[in-house]
Amino acid sequence: MEDRRIAYRYKLPLPVIVKRLPLDAAPSELHVTTRDVSTGGLYFTSNERLAVGIKLDLSLTLPPEVTQGSAVVIDAQAHVMRVDEQ
Repeated sequence: MEDRRIAYRYKLPLPVIVKRLPLDAAPSELHVTTRDVSTGGLYFTSNERLAVGIKLDLSLTLPPEVTQGSAVVIDAQAHVMRVDEQ
């Protein structure tokens, strides 16, 4: 299978706080860990089932070792592109 990725993926296990959007409809938080990250997205595993297309609010911190300086907090909104059943 041909790899169609545009951005390089870094294998970084980072803790992420995930909230479903809209926030008032689903107030619970998921605490997950990334498997890898890139400039275009991240891959994480979760014990909770997520559906393709749902919108998420993400918060994670890149450690100083990665940013070559101080820790960088990233708050972003995303949507689920793919779900792999385990």
